[in-house]
Amino acid sequence: MSLAVAKTTVRTGAKLSATITIVNQTGHSATVEGCLPNFDFFVVLVNAKVPYQDLSGLVACSTTLRRGTTIINTQINAIYAATTRAMNPDLPVGTYHTVVNWPTGPAHIPEPGRLYIRVVQ
Repeated sequence: MSLAVAKTTVRTGAKLSATITIVNQTGHSATVEGCLPNFDFFVVLVNAKVPYQDLSGLVACSTTLRRGTTIINTQINAIYAATTRAMNPDLPVGTYHTVVNWPTGPAHIPEPGRLYIRVVQ
């Protein structure tokens, strides 16, 4: 799995385009247990002051990864990990790294390495 971002600087409270690429080389489709299709691969920004808040994996849905390459276009929000801005304030200015919420899935698909993102005013 790899993660690519459009840029490495984002304004606090803004969104940053990201692409998650997953290559399934098993020769068959693979099921990832999680929440909603493609939502399972939610990307958040974290650092020592803003820790990762794992999303619950206790749901009865799944995402199927077809053979070959699956591309998921998503966004990274410069807010505290959440679903709505009203509930979660903007991230403070600073340097963060990415974390992809990786639900229960095939162990042979590695998580992507960290990307460092600078949040500015």
